Amino acid sequence: MSLHRIWNHVKGVVNPPLIGGIAAIIVGVVPFPHKLILSDNIPLAAITNSIEMLGKLYTALQMFVLGGQLYSKWQVSILCTSSFRLIITSLNHRGSKADTGAFVLIFVWRFIAMPVASISTIYFLHSHNVIVSDPVLVSPLPY
Repeated sequence: MSLHRIWNHVKGVVNPPLIGGIAAIIVGVVPFPHKLILSDNIPLAAITNSIEMLGKLYTALQMFVLGGQLYSKWQVSILCTSSFRLIITSLNHRGSKADTGAFVLIFVWRFIAMPVASISTIYFLHSHNVIVSDPVLVSPLPY
């Protein structure tokens, strides 16, 4: 096999999450980059702390992005039902029309079904003494 064919095969397999994972393994395992990037007493500590804070916000940021995308599609679907359908559709190429049922399903699942299931599971485990010494459960759950 030629070097060019091997490089094309590697390019097809490598993606940004894989590169990030390999870089994280190298930084975590090799002592010099580990001390250079992850120590608290270095000039890069401010950058490292900023990246750590953004990493903790990742899930919340995903919800904002998803909400923004769904809202923009919902806005286009409302605008396209007016009498200026052709003009508005040609001006707003934001994506396909979002289904109202999807909004209802996401809302019910996220804010009603999952909290009920989670609280019920924790309450069941606590009442059967599977979870006994958790300080978070002291005040909200009766004994």
